[in-house]
Amino acid sequence: IKAKNDTVLDFDKNHLKNGDFEYGTHGNFVADEWVKSNNVFSKNHLEYDGVNKVQKINTLYGDQAICQPFVSASGDKIYYEVDIKAKVNDGDINLWIGLGNDPNGNFTTDVKLTELGLNRGVYTSIRTDMGYLGLFASGGIHSNAIVKSVYIINLTTRFGKGNEPTIEEIEEYGMHSIVTTTTIYNKIKEIEKKSVDLEIMEDFMYENLPTLAPNPPRLNWEIIRTTNERPRWLSDDGEVLWGDSGGTILLQSVDEWASTMQVGSAFAQNIQGVRELSTGELLVSTTWNEGTGMKGKLYKSVGYDRGNPTETVFTEVLELISPKAHIINHWGFSVYENIVLVSEYGLWDEEGAKYVYLSTDYGDTFEPIFNLLTQEIEGRPEIKPNAHVHSVAYDPYFNRIWVCVGDRPNTAVYYSDDMGETWVYVKGSSEVQFTGIIALPDCVVFGSDDSLYTGLFIYRRKHKSEMPTIKAFYLLDTPTTITHVFQTPFRKGWNPKTPVYFVGNKATTTTNKPVVIGFVDKIRAYLLWESNFSDNRDMWLVLGETAQGNLISYSRNPNEILKVQAPKWIYYIEERDEHLNSEMPHIIVDED
Repeated sequence: IKAKNDTVLDFDKNHLKNGDFEYGTHGNFVADEWVKSNNVFSKNHLEYDGVNKVQKINTLYGDQAICQPFVSASGDKIYYEVDIKAKVNDGDINLWIGLGNDPNGNFTTDVKLTELGLNRGVYTSIRTDMGYLGLFASGGIHSNAIVKSVYIINLTTRFGKGNEPTIEEIEEYGMHSIVTTTTIYNKIKEIEKKSVDLEIMEDFMYENLPTLAPNPPRLNWEIIRTTNERPRWLSDDGEVLWGDSGGTILLQSVDEWASTMQVGSAFAQNIQGVRELSTGELLVSTTWNEGTGMKGKLYKSVGYDRGNPTETVFTEVLELISPKAHIINHWGFSVYENIVLVSEYGLWDEEGAKYVYLSTDYGDTFEPIFNLLTQEIEGRPEIKPNAHVHSVAYDPYFNRIWVCVGDRPNTAVYYSDDMGETWVYVKGSSEVQFTGIIALPDCVVFGSDDSLYTGLFIYRRKHKSEMPTIKAFYLLDTPTTITHVFQTPFRKGWNPKTPVYFVGNKATTTTNKPVVIGFVDKIRAYLLWESNFSDNRDMWLVLGETAQGNLISYSRNPNEILKVQAPKWIYYIEERDEHLNSEMPHIIVDED
């Protein structure tokens, strides 16, 4: 664990890494991070299984080890967790933990592991400066172990002699909680001796708190099929996807877009967005048509039935005031129970996108609550001709409405705590231009559309009466032009442990790669994917996970539907770097 530029816990000296048993790659028959003894001659004695993500250790002697650098002295307390998933054959397990001077030399037989499942305990080292800690067999009897994960730490060098946690304390509180708590405590005691800005302490706390992280840490998309169709939204139960034909026909799919059914009749204009209401009905937005003078519109289904979608009837519930704007899927909808917010997006100034609308009756009726050009808000930037609304989001945790606007120099974030009667300008929010917004129980996250900063930004909740402070959360780069525009932040339902998948698409006319960033809370965000396709495709959203356990997306140029298995989000102890963004974790500690 690292805090800013100060190393608090040196994993290289007193901590044996898991070796990426969970997500390593094939390489010399040993999992990543491990050193294989040259005395292991046969693949049958040592093999890394990248499919099941386990390490087979079936060696015979103490010089046939897999090991890592590890420092300990005589009298040090060593804690170990070794999860043995299975045996190679029906014989007994004969796997040992021990120390050695040389990866190719003999290792000492310190602890024998014999049980399937989790083997853990604390033992006292009787040797000093051996240099390596390994797993191996002894006495010419096969070790006969298929290992899922390894976690070994020198408690004495980590906590200090006499302060090591007991095995009973570790079993009660969990090793990751003890490491995190003591790290924060020690750092705070150090900071208390200095005159340090409180924000530094706050940042450090967040950087070192445990949080849910993705496993596996990267997405590897597969192409389902080539089509102009676009999945736009996923039901809260993960059973149904809705989207469009690439034109005026609304579609639904119950098999992850392998096939689709038409929902109702074709609309008069192309579909821009879809949302599911808590009542089970649907909202569908359509584009404006300058040639015919038709404005952007919003429709609501009447008696929609998933089992019989073709008979669905839609009724118009809103015609936008602005003639050159519509409600787009990425930023224009926010739905929470009976509350529905929609915002215009389109051209600038008088005829462009300037209104936000509110419904409190499940989308039956709407009223305008925000006019970018005329709204009286203390401290707001002076409106210039290139102004338009970007996005809106309802925040049920503060009963607050958030609105982001642009373009520079009109860039700003506003909020209302009285359902649009009055508005507050967020001080400092004109520094970065935002698009997508999502509210979580402990924070609000904003995606950028900016030439100075690219990535995600965060307001970590304090008291509702305090002026929000928006900080960097995950930065991709510090560009001189706009490289990415963040699109739809998707979270299925409102469970606080459900992950958010936030897509940053490449900016128009650039060759940058789309990215997907995931997070669960205010603590940490993870880069899950940077396009590994050779083409210059666009991506706007990730929907999931579905009832089948997958994520669904679509791309343009080429027009394809994409699918990948959704990662599992579980707790980790992490090895951190010194930058804003986190490295991926090595140790799986707790799946609760």
